[in-house]
Amino acid sequence: MHKKTWSEEMVPINGPEDLRETTRGSDVEAVQLKPGKLMGSIKHFGVGNLGISVGRFDSAIRMRGGLHQERVVLGTILDSGSLSTQWWKDVQVGDVGVFPAGVEFDAIHAGRTDYLAVSIALPDLLSVLGDEEHLADPGFWNTKRLCNPDPVSAPRCCDGSRGSLRASSTN
Repeated sequence: MHKKTWSEEMVPINGPEDLRETTRGSDVEAVQLKPGKLMGSIKHFGVGNLGISVGRFDSAIRMRGGLHQERVVLGTILDSGSLSTQWWKDVQVGDVGVFPAGVEFDAIHAGRTDYLAVSIALPDLLSVLGDEEHLADPGFWNTKRLCNPDPVSAPRCCDGSRGSLRASSTN
């Protein structure tokens, strides 16, 4: 792929301050809730106008702030060793958070967490979803929400994503 349309960066996590840019363009304040060394990593990919961030951290964290000022961010937990909450609602592996541009992100992860976040400009998202009546409505993407996918397909999707991510992290 041409370098102008593809980018990749690995960011090690050695403390809460390394979670400030949870996704490219975010400004998140992270507070570690339990003693010990916080470890992990975030891998940021850019594919054209699409931003993809895959992260893993191993301690209890409270995170607050903006995920992106100009893009919609879709995020999911791929794996978790403990309870997670978003906007004070319990989040299960495979649930999808919709974070409109500029919205306040507020989450508590009680332990090890693997996540995937995708950021995309609203016009680009709407152009992809043009044939989907409900999803092509900008109002859907301008409202923060937590979506619970089909309980059968969500774990399979997350399992496949974890496998792909493991393969990409070894390359």
